Amino acid sequence: MVTATSRRSDSVIQASREHTCSQCGRSFARTYVLRQHEATHQGLYPYHCQYCGKGYLCTTSLRRHLSSHTGVRDHKCRLCTQAFSCAWGLKRHVSHCHKDAGKSAL
Repeated sequence: MVTATSRRSDSVIQASREHTCSQCGRSFARTYVLRQHEATHQGLYPYHCQYCGKGYLCTTSLRRHLSSHTGVRDHKCRLCTQAFSCAWGLKRHVSHCHKDAGKSAL
């Protein structure tokens, strides 16, 4: 359902996306995100995994990827024994396996 409030929110989001990619027209709210995006068009991935060589645009993405090689699983479910390398893995698990628990499992 589309409400006046949701339409207003959408227009605020659109207005804040004033940095536009000259190659594909995609727009971003922040200049640094546009710069990272533009690097993908040029194939520039300055941060590389020491295990498999896969490249990333930022160190945060590389760190997240590295946990797939090291086996570090810092994001633990409070309701069972499952653990995940990324927060989104835990969120997905909770939404599928502990639907009634809500945020208490995070």
